Amino acid sequence: MATSLYDIFEWVKKNGEVKAIDRVRFRSLSAFVAEGVVFSAVTPQTKVSDSCLQTVRQAASSVVGQPCPL
Repeated sequence: MATSLYDIFEWVKKNGEVKAIDRVRFRSLSAFVAEGVVFSAVTPQTKVSDSCLQTVRQAASSVVGQPCPL
């Protein structure tokens, strides 16, 4: 099971509609600000806290309309 921010973003891009990733970013903006992460700089090596990952997973599930498997 993948647990990186990058993997969640890739899952959203694959399973969501065209603007899904933007909606996930907007819904999890406060977590990104708290972590000091820049959206455009997310790579497979980007590390964030478990709470940030949980926030992004919840936003991804909500936007895509199915549970995020990551």
